[in-house]
Amino acid sequence: MRGKVETSNPATCEACHGNAPHPLKDAKLNDHTNKLACQTCHIPQFARGNIGTKMVWDWSTAGKLDKDGKPIIIKDSAGRVSYDSKKGDFRYETHVIPDYIWFNGTVNYTLRDTKLNPDQVVKINSFEGSPTDGKSKVWPIKVFRGKQPYDKATSTLLIPHTYGPDEGAFWSYFNWRSRSPRA
Repeated sequence: MRGKVETSNPATCEACHGNAPHPLKDAKLNDHTNKLACQTCHIPQFARGNIGTKMVWDWSTAGKLDKDGKPIIIKDSAGRVSYDSKKGDFRYETHVIPDYIWFNGTVNYTLRDTKLNPDQVVKINSFEGSPTDGKSKVWPIKVFRGKQPYDKATSTLLIPHTYGPDEGAFWSYFNWRSRSPRA
């Protein structure tokens, strides 16, 4: 499935500032607006002010329990959850320098029925664009990394069954492989 970013979105910088947003005394800066998104220069970092943003989520570590068989929640020095038995490990970062990509407004989404190659990193969302297509601009992006379950038989992403009263609900028994309670 493909999704399109609306270029007429009123939330874009250009909607208010136009394609020549810099004042006349800095008019030379307007020469780049056909190749650089405003955010490329005006958002040099994100998660500033020591407010961390989640950069990694590892589902494969979910399910650890304490010595009494109870779920665990561990917080980092900033008070953010860094481990949760329900969801696994998380890592946060502050003052993150974005990655930069050529983007033409088209996003490709990995859906539940998309066939995956388990030997490669799966891009859940990928962006189209190039410096020569006449439509793309350089955009800053946050690259979020994760490890999540997939179905080995079908090579597709799983939508984990996490909650419910039945024995198959992961959050009831904290066991991916079994449908019965842990002893």
